[in-house]
Amino acid sequence: MIDEQSILDNEKLIYFTLKKLKLYHRLDEFVDIGYIGLVKGLKTYNPNSDYKESTYLIKCITNEILQEIRKSTAKKYIPKENLYSIDDKFIPDDKVNLESNLINEEKNNKLYTAISTLTFNEKYVIRHTFGLNRYEKMKNKDIAIILELKANSIARIKKRAITKLNNILNDYEKTTY
Repeated sequence: MIDEQSILDNEKLIYFTLKKLKLYHRLDEFVDIGYIGLVKGLKTYNPNSDYKESTYLIKCITNEILQEIRKSTAKKYIPKENLYSIDDKFIPDDKVNLESNLINEEKNNKLYTAISTLTFNEKYVIRHTFGLNRYEKMKNKDIAIILELKANSIARIKKRAITKLNNILNDYEKTTY
């Protein structure tokens, strides 16, 4: 059972962890998150383990803070103006014929339909790898950190998703032409 005294005794570990991670901005928020990690660590600590309690608690606090950082960076949305993405409506130009515009719009709609059939991780990887829907374009390493996977797993997910999309779009091409 966790008592208030054990939390107060280990409170300095939160500040130690924040200093170690060099997190000086949003300090109040990270201290609150550190308390959550501290309480989780106190609940799950096994006195019979090989680790000292303080070492275990620092790891729990660090994990909780890093998890919050991953969540907050995953929500980043950076609009890129004056760039086209496949979700932008194509504005016809006088030199471009209407038929090709309709075909492009139809292909974009089919691509979105195909993307909606992917799993959450596959959608996330595809959107962030290629910057679709105005999502921030990211490297495999950064996507792996956010999804808490290994970078080579991201490469496999991307390859699997592209294969699925190719199959769906090829089937579409066969049925329309």
